[in-house]
Amino acid sequence: MNKVYKAKQLKRALEMFSQSLTDESKMMGIADVYPKFDPDGKNYKAGDVFSYGVNTYNETQLYRVISEHISSEDKLPDKASDLYKKVGVDDKGNMVWIEPLDESDAYDEGDVALHNGELWECINAKNKKEPGTKGWKKINKEIKKK
Repeated sequence: MNKVYKAKQLKRALEMFSQSLTDESKMMGIADVYPKFDPDGKNYKAGDVFSYGVNTYNETQLYRVISEHISSEDKLPDKASDLYKKVGVDDKGNMVWIEPLDESDAYDEGDVALHNGELWECINAKNKKEPGTKGWKKINKEIKKK
């Protein structure tokens, strides 16, 4: 078995594993592992997750399929909210906190993240710590979950 074939198998395994995740923070932490949106007649089932475009932090955005359909260029994820829901974003557009891999994707001063039902503002540059610890300030009370 050659290296290219092994790499394709690993990619397939990662895509299969990624579909089993339910924690949106963890999902967004590996967003680039998910398959890319296919606008060319793919049969999507409710619950399928794929990547499409980028979010406000210029990171890969994930979407979850709400209802079964066949994809097309006129049913793009950022336009068809009846078919897709953004992953890692609440109804008000707040992004969930994603654990940074390293300093290159750490949070900067002024960034806002949703964590454990609460909104937090980062008060330190290059912050890799979890909200609720040093470097974060709570900016609201608990958010009601739907």
